[in-house]
Amino acid sequence: MEEHRIGTDLPMPKQEEGEARLLPYASAEYALDCYPYTFSPLLLFAQEQYFDKGHSNYNSVAQFFSSALDVNMLENVLYERRNMRYEELLEHVTQTPGLIVTCCIDSHFTAFQVLKNRSLIFYDPLQAGLSYMSGDSYTKFVSFMLLKCNYGDSQHIQENKDHYTGSDSNATRRVIYGLWREINKLQPGMLYGVKSKQVSLNIDRYLLINNATNPRLMSTQETGNTCYFQTYLFAVLCKVCSPSLASDGASIDLRHLDKLEEVTVAICRFLLEFFVQDAKGAVMRPLTNSNFVLDFHRYEAARYYSVVTRYLRSRQISTPDYELQYRKVMQYFDRKRILHKYSKFQLSGEMPSTLNTKSLQSVCGTDDGRYKLGLSNYYKYRAANLMFGFNTGLMRQLRSFSEFNAMRKNQLLAFYEELRPFMTKGRAGAPNKYRDYYFMPQFEIGQQELVDLHHYTYEIDLLAMLGKKHAERSLWERLQGANELLVQHTLFSTQSLTNYDKIMPLQKFYKHKDFEFFLSTFMSVEFFNKFAGL
Repeated sequence: MEEHRIGTDLPMPKQEEGEARLLPYASAEYALDCYPYTFSPLLLFAQEQYFDKGHSNYNSVAQFFSSALDVNMLENVLYERRNMRYEELLEHVTQTPGLIVTCCIDSHFTAFQVLKNRSLIFYDPLQAGLSYMSGDSYTKFVSFMLLKCNYGDSQHIQENKDHYTGSDSNATRRVIYGLWREINKLQPGMLYGVKSKQVSLNIDRYLLINNATNPRLMSTQETGNTCYFQTYLFAVLCKVCSPSLASDGASIDLRHLDKLEEVTVAICRFLLEFFVQDAKGAVMRPLTNSNFVLDFHRYEAARYYSVVTRYLRSRQISTPDYELQYRKVMQYFDRKRILHKYSKFQLSGEMPSTLNTKSLQSVCGTDDGRYKLGLSNYYKYRAANLMFGFNTGLMRQLRSFSEFNAMRKNQLLAFYEELRPFMTKGRAGAPNKYRDYYFMPQFEIGQQELVDLHHYTYEIDLLAMLGKKHAERSLWERLQGANELLVQHTLFSTQSLTNYDKIMPLQKFYKHKDFEFFLSTFMSVEFFNKFAGL
């Protein structure tokens, strides 16, 4: 959170006739929270199909609500890959009652919670009923979901067939191997031999996570890309109420329902007060979403806005004036004019990389290139070499600047330790953290090397735009040094139509007229307007 304060002594701008009047600030000062949240009320309070595909996920929602709830929604939750064989991961899941496993299959989020005695309850945001599984059905279903979400070491299965099918194998390994062989053909509802039964909730009141008409059923997603939010609500239910199978075997007992009401009310109020929060310390978040001005008004036709406000009224809780959020943020924009300067934001909360995220797979083909190199799979996929990473067949698949930047960062991670002196030497102040088009909304924030590269790619484009003559000398020298290192890993053709497939010797390229251009623009948009990767 930035330490700057917004005072109340600024004069109101002159109001033209017919102009919408901005409200004056409250008497309190506001602290600016500039954390780049990857979930926003704007995503939730939008019409059906407005966002054709969501980029958010469970842990983004958990981070978003972390300051509003006193429940740790990331503890005892499996949401990222583990460097474990699948039979080990299955055992870990089974031996951890209460563990919540979030699953994303074909961009659709579901989740299940592990209960005692090899049993679970499964929630699909498209269905109001919970599914209960146990015994062998539990084993096969959990194994399938872990495999489908790639939570374990699939490479071990591919390279060690005898371990799973040989004479020293066991039933669990054979089940895992059989599922792995057919994993691309199967869906959760197609698993042979998996039996489940529908169970209801033992609850008699509406508490947001359940159905308003029939409280014994779960709520379902209201729009096409909000399954991750519904999965989060299921996790809230599991965390707060500790579900268990009732004695009748057909329903789920819940504890601490009063606590659940308190938490769900806090969720709704936080959504409606996110951008300008007067309670619990005055906080303003005007810079967390670049589409604020364009998308805010969509709440008027949004189903989730109606759900949230209706729920607060049903609990006889005052509903915050959401429109007031817009007016206060617009007043801030009107007075501030320059929203932020590049050196104003400071990094906080560094999160070191963990070993279980660093099982890299080399990319040698263009199939699924956007998914592998242009999204957030920084520690799962890496181009076989620097040249192939910018292959035109890969780059044509990219759909936005943030995906292009993610591809650049994926490439630079391979040389991070060598480039690190050029990314930090001479930089004023601490590494920066901010929200802009350079940010790929996934898991970057807190990952030190990605934050450094986030800053570095900004400087790449800054130097390309300014040129050597107008850029600061320190900026030019640092990027020149970095590109002199990277040119050692780069191959250039003769650039002649008759023999472009011939490679130019590096010593000859040093003398070429484009070498200076390379030092100033490598990896920038301007560079790829002139050069193409083969």
